[in-house]
Amino acid sequence: MNNILISIQDRLKSFSKTELKLANYILDRPEKVINMSIKELSEEAGVSSASIVRFCKYIGVDGYSNLKIQLSYNISSIKDKSYSEIEKGEDADLIINKLELRLNHAINGTKKLINHKTLKEIINLLYNAKQIQVFGIGASSLVASDIYQKFIRLGLSIIYNTDYHLAVTSLSVSKPDTIFIGISHSGKTNEIIKLLNIAKNRGLKSIAITSEESSQVGQTADYIILTEKTGESTIRTAATISLITQLFIVDIIFFNYLSKYYDETVDNIKISKQTLNEIKNLT
Repeated sequence: MNNILISIQDRLKSFSKTELKLANYILDRPEKVINMSIKELSEEAGVSSASIVRFCKYIGVDGYSNLKIQLSYNISSIKDKSYSEIEKGEDADLIINKLELRLNHAINGTKKLINHKTLKEIINLLYNAKQIQVFGIGASSLVASDIYQKFIRLGLSIIYNTDYHLAVTSLSVSKPDTIFIGISHSGKTNEIIKLLNIAKNRGLKSIAITSEESSQVGQTADYIILTEKTGESTIRTAATISLITQLFIVDIIFFNYLSKYYDETVDNIKISKQTLNEIKNLT
């Protein structure tokens, strides 16, 4: 079960004024909310009972009773405040616990979002592609680099440009049956949106790794593979967690491809490793 308090934190910017008022009350007094009736919470938080019910539905919880059950399940993180952001003067153990909690939450959430039918279609798409082009901005560029170094070991023809203008040029003159992979956690990255549109205009298939299915990136790509949403915090812990979930997705794609086409790819991996070892021995 995911940590409901982190789920609430990750959605703070998407809440209405009423939802935000309720969310902040729950985050500030989770242990108290566990023992409150919906009427008591309504009066204390200054929102209607109907707003509480709608809030529960929005965060993916089946009613107020289930919200209290999930809060009870997360009682250990409530007592030591490990669900909260990193604060001044905290000791190493608490910081480690906070990061572990957020990482587990994000990985478990991402695992639940994986559509196995879409994953199979993506594996087949990559297998039949004449060429793969991949691009990401900022932290997502690290994911694009990881895709490149993993897929090239499988023997796939893949291009990774670190410069946006080169990525545009490369995709604009790409051959038929080229696949474009764009990475954008927010789903709002302009460069990825433009590259996806270039691919669409050229009749090329595209794949997006994002946390926002309804975003412009999610709506433009032919295939999307989702990661857990992570809220944007002041000290950017969310950026680290979103990066890890994206790398988790890359490994899922990589090992599923390797498993399905094992006989065709395992020799490529062995050859690349052997060649690298030979080069190291020469230096």
